[in-house]
Amino acid sequence: MNELNKYLSDTISPSELETLRAKVDAMSDADLEEELQSLWDDGVISTDNVSADLLSSMKAKIFSLIGEEEESRIAEITRRRLRMRHIRHAVRAVLSVAAVLLIAFLAFVSYHFYDQNVQLADQNIIFSTAAEERATITLPDGTSVILNENSRLSYSPKTYTNNIRNVDFDGEGFFSVKKKTQCPFTIYAKGLNIIDMGTKFNLCAREKKPDAFLYLEEGAVEFLSTATGKYEDLLPGEKAILNRKDGSITVIKKVDSDQENAWINHQIVLQDCSFNDIIRHIEKTYGMKVVTSYCPKATDTFTGTMPSDDLDEALTIVEMIYHVKANVKGRKIYIAQ
Repeated sequence: MNELNKYLSDTISPSELETLRAKVDAMSDADLEEELQSLWDDGVISTDNVSADLLSSMKAKIFSLIGEEEESRIAEITRRRLRMRHIRHAVRAVLSVAAVLLIAFLAFVSYHFYDQNVQLADQNIIFSTAAEERATITLPDGTSVILNENSRLSYSPKTYTNNIRNVDFDGEGFFSVKKKTQCPFTIYAKGLNIIDMGTKFNLCAREKKPDAFLYLEEGAVEFLSTATGKYEDLLPGEKAILNRKDGSITVIKKVDSDQENAWINHQIVLQDCSFNDIIRHIEKTYGMKVVTSYCPKATDTFTGTMPSDDLDEALTIVEMIYHVKANVKGRKIYIAQ
């Protein structure tokens, strides 16, 4: 039995250990003893360290794992073997005891892994991002999600299977849902549910914000208000906005896709923004404090984009627009003419 050789030499793999357990369970006591005797005859088992103390130690360990009836039987076998003078018979006794211990050990390992799997199935799998952090995750069915900062997605192995795909969400994320016609992908967020078969969309549903919105890039989704029970079926290019206060849904038919997905492309989209609006965007995006006495005319607005992941380039754009100079010192930005 090749697996038993590997077990005795401590080179057995987990899968081979399972195979060995199945073979041992199927063997009679006589067949098992014959197999162990064969290994001893072939010199696989060393007898250099066999002693009465070793036998006694093994006996005590085994008796702590098995019942009284089995204990009496093994004890009788052990006493009979110890009375034999030849070391060969003593080794056979050790192997008989070891076989019982092996079966007990395999049973323990199987139960341990089963218990661990049950515990894992009861636990939620959680993905989250901190401030100024993003992450791309792949769910078990192949669905991918790009999480924006301060976002959290979780699911339970029990509710994410071949037949159901449910997740809980708080934050902002771009979803690329794997198409499975008979298995809808459902997102649960505060005040709303999203039901989808396989599409791409950007969802912003932050629990502490009064509104939540979804911009659909391709496919079709059902946008449901849990407060009213009403829903909207969205088409590509449309945006649904949920008012959490009254549960109402507003659908915008024509939306600027670049603006809706700007964060994915590491951009800040600015539409007729004043100098102060731009400063607020920079402070929020980069976590910096802007100090300035510069105050241009309210009509000096800007429409365009600036990077959300390159502070130097963003400040260069501000310098070119308003003809100012920006200096960064620590966590502060100083802007002057």
